[in-house]
Amino acid sequence: MNTALVQLKLRERQLQDELEQVWASMDSMLEAHEVRGPITPILVINTLKLMMLEGYGDWLVTPVERTGNVLVTSAEALKVSSEETGICPYLLRGTLSRAQRRPVLVCRDGKLILRVEGESSVGCLKGTA
Repeated sequence: MNTALVQLKLRERQLQDELEQVWASMDSMLEAHEVRGPITPILVINTLKLMMLEGYGDWLVTPVERTGNVLVTSAEALKVSSEETGICPYLLRGTLSRAQRRPVLVCRDGKLILRVEGESSVGCLKGTA
């Protein structure tokens, strides 16, 4: 079998595993929301991560593009999610600067960048973002 095809299949499986982890995290967050009440910034950020991993969502205003090992979309999604949830966009940005469970979401140069593999994978965007 072609080495590139094997690597592609392995990468596809890794992304599927990451998506399942986010789904599991979302399930626990939704359960916590039902028990505890209001929507939290962490819940909003995890929802944005899930939308980016799936490639679509109500809060995304531009398509999600893959660049290396990261997914990129417009940071306008933070504004939309803020309007939809009532959580201040500055609070959402502040939440992004805190420690997160993987995959890690960052906001840089007007873009939301989701690192889907490794901590240094966003480095490939420095010249393009």
